[in-house]
Amino acid sequence: DASADPQRQAFPWSFGRPAYAFLHTTVRSSDHFINSITTKYTPVQWLSLRGTAGLDWLGFRDEALGKNGESAPYYGYPLGFRSLNKFVTEKYSVDLGASANFALTKRISSRTSIGAQYNKDITRGTFNTGRELPPGSSTFTGAAIKEASERTTEFRTLGTYVEQQFGLNDRLFLTGAVRVDENSAFGLANRAATYPKVSGSFVAFEGSKWGVNQLRFRAAYGVSGQQPEALAALTYFSPVIVATRTGAPSSGLVIGGLGSPTLRPERSTEFEGGFDLAAWSNRITLEATFYNKRTRDAIVLRPLPPSAGVLPNRAENVGQVLNRGIEVSILARPIESRSFTWDLGIEASGNKNRLEKLADGVPPLINFFTQTVPGQPLFSPRNRRLESFSDANGDGIIVPDEIVLSDTALGLGSSVPTRTVSLSSSFNLVKQRIRLLTLFDYKGGYLATDVINSFQCF
Repeated sequence: DASADPQRQAFPWSFGRPAYAFLHTTVRSSDHFINSITTKYTPVQWLSLRGTAGLDWLGFRDEALGKNGESAPYYGYPLGFRSLNKFVTEKYSVDLGASANFALTKRISSRTSIGAQYNKDITRGTFNTGRELPPGSSTFTGAAIKEASERTTEFRTLGTYVEQQFGLNDRLFLTGAVRVDENSAFGLANRAATYPKVSGSFVAFEGSKWGVNQLRFRAAYGVSGQQPEALAALTYFSPVIVATRTGAPSSGLVIGGLGSPTLRPERSTEFEGGFDLAAWSNRITLEATFYNKRTRDAIVLRPLPPSAGVLPNRAENVGQVLNRGIEVSILARPIESRSFTWDLGIEASGNKNRLEKLADGVPPLINFFTQTVPGQPLFSPRNRRLESFSDANGDGIIVPDEIVLSDTALGLGSSVPTRTVSLSSSFNLVKQRIRLLTLFDYKGGYLATDVINSFQCF
């Protein structure tokens, strides 16, 4: 009831009038250019060479404008603002490889592969903001307060690998590989990371018996990594503008970050196993996979004491995370003819993740909406839990006094789906010239904070 609230009477639209949403203008324009060149060479029958080089270039600009007297007060700039930000991202890549195939015996085959990959990622951005515009103005020229800054980040990665595969009677395949990566974002004490892997597959049955065409079992174990942010391992200074005793501005430096020279990439070890089944002249296929993934050295922003005199946190390898789940898919073609086919697919998955532990002295990661606490899912939605409610006075309306909440905010579960199901069905008509497709998706077992509806202007 707005009449009982003086503040609501003075400002009935809460944060701002609906018209403000239309007076604030935001525009993004972008250009994207992708190109690559690939060459292959087979000097002898058993040896193949390949090389690929490419560039992925993306440039975009963001513009925003709120005129004097028209900008929403809750943006903080009632006298108007103008912003223009430009970004350019360049991704260079080079991939070189060679494979040698041999028949060691009539029953045993061999394939040896070696290669190297080089990646260079550069992002450049400029940020320009003007505030307190003259009435009717829409440019930076007349802004009373102008701010400009720029930022450049760069990653370089050099990776090399060797892989060996053996096959027996084209039914049993064993593969082993090792990859070594060097990355510019790693700490000085950990310039390289080694990632091994081993996998195998076995065709237990192949032919046509009891309606089954093929049954294959497979398993794999491997290690992968996730690199830190560009400056996370470095201690560096940032330029700032300071005021002198006379009040005149001058340039200065502050500590921008207190990096860790021992910072390593996150290291994930994963086991995966499953089987593939084909039946009814390959018109039905069933795939099932179970996986168990544990990430050690998870990079966490560890809080620093105020006496450090720098940013409030530092990236460190202090976490351990567990992910495990199962994926199942069934693809079928119930009807197949020259003029009409019907394909039906069902996919289902279940996943659970949790933070297993943090290093000693690292507190749980808690903010306004989420929390990451050992023993619970990552970034669990955080709020006071609804314990009970009742219509005590019997008027048919639930008011705050009739709701019981938990005393403190709690983690309420997973922030990402823990179970998914999708059903797809497609029809191909008129000799495959017309295709009709339907798709139904279900995602459950998680909670999401509805921030937008939490701050409705009513």
